[in-house]
Amino acid sequence: MFLPIYYFFKNLKTMKTESHHKNLRFLSRHAKPENLPLVKKIIKDLRYERGKEHVRRTGLMHSHLSRKLIQKYIEFEGNQGY
Repeated sequence: MFLPIYYFFKNLKTMKTESHHKNLRFLSRHAKPENLPLVKKIIKDLRYERGKEHVRRTGLMHSHLSRKLIQKYIEFEGNQGY
């Protein structure tokens, strides 16, 4: 709160508060065609991790996530090569 006042009296430029980072939703719509598969893979992996945490916290699995989560569970944790 006092930082803009300090900058005003010191005749300094204020810091830019806007972020120039793009989120995954923006990238999924505006990414170059060669980068689109990478963005989709990251989104898919994040959905899996967030869905797994949701199931651990609440014990509920949404019907549209159940098949994907079970397939990913088998793929990532099912066969550990005992």
